[in-house]
Amino acid sequence: MLRLHAFAAALLVASCTRGGRSAANGTGTIAPLAAPDSITGLALDSALARCPGANQPLVLIVARGGLNTQGLSRIGQTRLLWLSPEGIQRYADDHGDVPYLEAYPAVMRGDSATVSISGSTAFRRPNHQGPVVLDGGMYCDWIALRREGVWRVVALGNVIVLD
Repeated sequence: MLRLHAFAAALLVASCTRGGRSAANGTGTIAPLAAPDSITGLALDSALARCPGANQPLVLIVARGGLNTQGLSRIGQTRLLWLSPEGIQRYADDHGDVPYLEAYPAVMRGDSATVSISGSTAFRRPNHQGPVVLDGGMYCDWIALRREGVWRVVALGNVIVLD
């Protein structure tokens, strides 16, 4: 359990405290998505590229706030498995306690945008029954700016870690 919290904390905090990636280098650009969803993809790319455990082959993630996940199935070598909160719980029931992320579409204001990503843990339930057991833990905002038509994740806005 401590290891799972440590992974989730490292994933979110380490990713939030380091620099971002840019669409200019060809990573994170996803043409069919609307701008808020593409910017969220850039923030996820930055988060996964700059944290311990980023070499995980699979990251579980929940889309919130109407985020369009079509086209956001892979960031670098990491496959994103988009599930509902209930789907995350079923995964935990089948595979044991598991950290996961929640991603929101970017909130855009002119040439700037904020992307919220949170990290939580789903706990295995005995006999796969009972209420959904999801534990909140971390939250961060990524700040993205558009310069010369290219969106770039540039900074951290807020980090909240609950334990």
